Amino acid sequence: MRYIICILSIILCWPNSTNNKYIMWDLGGVLLTTSRSAARHIGLWDCMVYTIFQFKNPARLKKKFFEILNLTRAHEPQNNIITAEKDIFMPNIMCEFEAGLITSTDLLEEVNKTIKTVAEDGYFSSKREQRILERIIQTVFNPELFAQLTKPVPQAIDIIKLCSEKLSSTGKPVHQMVILSNWDAASFQNLKTSSHCLPLFKYFDEKNIFISGKYRNKSMLKPHQSAFMNVITTLQIDAAECIFIDDQEPNIKAARACGIYAIQLKKNNYDQLKKDLKKIGIF
Repeated sequence: MRYIICILSIILCWPNSTNNKYIMWDLGGVLLTTSRSAARHIGLWDCMVYTIFQFKNPARLKKKFFEILNLTRAHEPQNNIITAEKDIFMPNIMCEFEAGLITSTDLLEEVNKTIKTVAEDGYFSSKREQRILERIIQTVFNPELFAQLTKPVPQAIDIIKLCSEKLSSTGKPVHQMVILSNWDAASFQNLKTSSHCLPLFKYFDEKNIFISGKYRNKSMLKPHQSAFMNVITTLQIDAAECIFIDDQEPNIKAARACGIYAIQLKKNNYDQLKKDLKKIGIF
């Protein structure tokens, strides 16, 4: 009996390729990535000396980046739901930033105080390590600079173009493109209006863009199911009409729990993503 139930569940969740679809896209790690020029803002020479001559693993910088953010709100229970990336939970202050509850100015003020405190306690291996981390934090949480250093993924644009080009018998697009992302409102506004991102955002109507930062509510951060249900209720559509694409497994699971057909982008394999969408008749 359990095999029959399993098969029925798969059939019921399989999208009907004859219907119009709302294809929901995540931004970071799917449609957008960081430009190589970001390294220049962080300091190429410092990074080279740090890794080659001071024998430090660059992964140490990522670890310390999240540690510093967690230390900034050390008195609060840590978030264990929202992920920043695989196996790394988003620090509370970062959750508040992406939920629109704290500005970049206020965040940087808090984090800089933390850096000063831990530096006095010998937290950093060297002044160079401290300098690199300060630059990383300034880059990530400066909306204007972060938007400049973020660029669309060409393979993703190609796939969106294929999805958008499928037309009905009346000549209208069969599918609508939707953005659902944990992203602060300020840097997103800079991104959306920047010339280097126009080839991506031209495929998205304003009413189909759902950015966590404009809601001022942590429950609108993925993987909270309310983030997905907000899209469904706002657009007045059914979950069965939606396809969701994200690189984070917890977000994929949350979408499926809402009845949405979800595809995980793994290891930036856009060729596989294209195959997955073609298999279900999107183009």
